[in-house]
Amino acid sequence: MPKARYHRTDRKAFVRQLTQIERRQTCLRRIKQQQQQQQQQQAPHEELNETATDPQLHHYIGQSEKIYDEFGYYLHSHVKDPTMKVINS
Repeated sequence: MPKARYHRTDRKAFVRQLTQIERRQTCLRRIKQQQQQQQQQQAPHEELNETATDPQLHHYIGQSEKIYDEFGYYLHSHVKDPTMKVINS
């Protein structure tokens, strides 16, 4: 690892720069571990229906990008919807 990090330095004060790089990577690793632990501790996500119900709205922006529909599941769950019919050309 130190040899790989050496290319990221200016090769003059490389000892100090290598320690800074190591410190940053350690900090990022800790943050990632904390985030993973928080995600595991949170209750399972309940599916929310975040579709707009007001026809007067021009567009709808969801609260989070973490809540999404799988494309295949969406198509399967809307089979009887007439707007989902495929037009063969």
